[in-house]
Amino acid sequence: MGHQMIELGLAFKNGFLPLDRQIFIGDKKAHLLNNAFKDSISAAAQDFKCALEKDKNEMFRSMLQRTIRKGFMAKYCLADSWFCSKKNIRTVIDNNLTGILRTKRSKLNYLFNGKLYTLVELYFLLRRRFRKNSQCKWKTFSAVVKIDLSEDIKIHDYIQVKLVFSAPKDQKKDQWAAFLSTDINLSNEDVLKV
Repeated sequence: MGHQMIELGLAFKNGFLPLDRQIFIGDKKAHLLNNAFKDSISAAAQDFKCALEKDKNEMFRSMLQRTIRKGFMAKYCLADSWFCSKKNIRTVIDNNLTGILRTKRSKLNYLFNGKLYTLVELYFLLRRRFRKNSQCKWKTFSAVVKIDLSEDIKIHDYIQVKLVFSAPKDQKKDQWAAFLSTDINLSNEDVLKV
């Protein structure tokens, strides 16, 4: 009822180790406290305050930086489409990680051959590039594009990223996904494998 758990963990070949988690309280149907905390500076009170005041992306960035400060290191930072935002991509790069994030079909623009396109526009422009690979159950294609990480419309901060599009070999109409990799040299298969 309006409560969710955000979890950050270390994934490796033989399992998953949870490192940090935070409750998130949404705007819809949330049941809040009947009474205020007796001790407003207790850990529980502070966590509750964070759950109310921060959004999921702020939590993601805090959790990632807190985990790295504690000495946990990884090669990649993986996240679903909810966390594919400019600030999150910048945080991943600033922490010397390779980001692989599932992308949203949003209004976010990507610069390709001198023109700006949304993800859906790029998909329809380039989908003839889909290729089947016998070593993978997916067909894929990719494009190296630029994304502006600046939040200021007067200043641009373009970086190169690789968009890897994938779909089942027996794809139905709208059955495709795209992943953003901050390492443009990773192969399509390696991006999907990771």
